Amino acid sequence: MQCDLPGWVYTPLAAAQVEAKAAALGLSLGQTTKEHFLTEMPTKCFVDPVEVASAMFFLCTENARSITGIALPVDGGISA
Repeated sequence: MQCDLPGWVYTPLAAAQVEAKAAALGLSLGQTTKEHFLTEMPTKCFVDPVEVASAMFFLCTENARSITGIALPVDGGISA
């Protein structure tokens, strides 16, 4: 049994949240807004849905046959 722990994944819904938070903070939309939110991310990049899927796919392959019972954070380092 494996467990995926996705963090804040940048999807259209997340983009809408960024826009709402930017408006609440009085920030203009664009690169500056993304940079503001990335300051909290140790990797300085948003997690892409494909990254989460790729991690889970790997755990389903023969290459991961000796990996059992893990909780795998795919969160850009937030939980570190």
